[in-house]
Amino acid sequence: MSTSNRKLIDQLFILSLFVIPNLTYFGISEHYGLGRSVFNLDYLLCILAYALGRKALFIPVFIATVALDWVYMSAPLYHFAPVDFLRQTFSLRLLHADGAVMPLGAALSIAIVLTAGIWLAMCRPGGGSWKSYFPVGLLATFVVFLDAANGSFHFEPTEHLFHRDLLAADQNFAASPLWKSVNTEFFGIQARNDGAGHHDGHLTPESALQAAIDHIDPAAYDNVYFVLVESWGKFADPTLDDVVVRPLFRHGLEQDYLVHRGSVPFKGSTTSAEMRELCNHVGVYRDMTEQKKKACIPSTFRSRGFQTVATHGFSGSMFDRKEWWPTLGFDRTVFATDFRALNYSRQCGSTFRGVCDADQIKMVSNLIAAAKNPIFAYTLTLNSHLPVAPATIEEAHFERPSRVDDTVYSLMASWRLVFEALGAAADRLNQRRTLFVMVGDHTPPLWNRESAALFTRDRVPFIILQPRPPGAVVGTSAFCCQP
Repeated sequence: MSTSNRKLIDQLFILSLFVIPNLTYFGISEHYGLGRSVFNLDYLLCILAYALGRKALFIPVFIATVALDWVYMSAPLYHFAPVDFLRQTFSLRLLHADGAVMPLGAALSIAIVLTAGIWLAMCRPGGGSWKSYFPVGLLATFVVFLDAANGSFHFEPTEHLFHRDLLAADQNFAASPLWKSVNTEFFGIQARNDGAGHHDGHLTPESALQAAIDHIDPAAYDNVYFVLVESWGKFADPTLDDVVVRPLFRHGLEQDYLVHRGSVPFKGSTTSAEMRELCNHVGVYRDMTEQKKKACIPSTFRSRGFQTVATHGFSGSMFDRKEWWPTLGFDRTVFATDFRALNYSRQCGSTFRGVCDADQIKMVSNLIAAAKNPIFAYTLTLNSHLPVAPATIEEAHFERPSRVDDTVYSLMASWRLVFEALGAAADRLNQRRTLFVMVGDHTPPLWNRESAALFTRDRVPFIILQPRPPGAVVGTSAFCCQP
């Protein structure tokens, strides 16, 4: 082989280390609507490791770059900040979560990139003339220029490098997950959004629970039952929302309750939703100071003489809830092992298999029915966590709407079981003057673009059942938080 041909092959190989992983990830992102940048500049570090001629350095750098690229692409889909998603993955808390997997085709594509990159690097000597690296350097410089010109430059503290949009394109051209991770973890600088499902800026801390407490006279209720429904998203088509909540009203609850419906904005994962609702706080539970915890809604109700109890049908170790729930003001917490001790042995769900949501709700309604003192109760549901067990379709019995695939149909069935149980609880407790507040935590993290498009991107629905005052008109109303 001639020297010129060898140099050309070296140039093409080095260029492929930058181009092929980026095109693979970008293709996956475009197929599933994840919004990844066109180029991840961290692959230049892999080329640097290769240029040093140290294969023992190249291989771990390449694997780490491919893994971090996946984290930053996938995390927004599950409503995690990328660094939080990475932290939970390393602590194995997402080991059995659907958030730790991806569709088979995407996983195979990434595995092929990893295998091919490592194998080709092992077959070549590394190092070489600087001229071999000229094409990839030229391409990287051009990509950074396009990114800066488009106003999506990641390495400047200003919004735009040139303070104007030269290209005015929505697509972000280049990013560095490693740079953003370092900024976020060590300097507290929040990374710019790269994907759908993650929202820039500061959302007003609107909370369905806070809205109910602010707008409803405390004299109108003796107990409060707050339910955060896993992955309950707001459909773009209101008729689909009605299909989901229809079982709630099978017992004619409008005769005993004023019904308030609306939606609130969300940001982040389930724990962020808990902060939004229980503490009217935008952020994660690790950000909560002792002063903020004392201002959380459970703490305020406990100071008013309410018993406070929180339930979840999964392990209390998941996201450390057994540690921080009591700090918000809950006197009693009930997790999966506690339910078994109370003779609630039924199991529901798929990957996250735990106590059936209907049994959680039944346990709380029994508690309120038998209580001598007022109760503030909180339930975090479980069974609608993806992937949803298809058996819920057989239990829920409703006609499948058009445009809805198997996954969304299963989700709707699981949500309907929750509302059927809540409807029975509200009917049972209509003489106990119980205020019911039900709200979604976030939209369901769906890989299928068409299914994800059925839901609004940034809002979740709520329903409030207010014990009906004497003489109140029967009907549905909304007093806050409308889209």
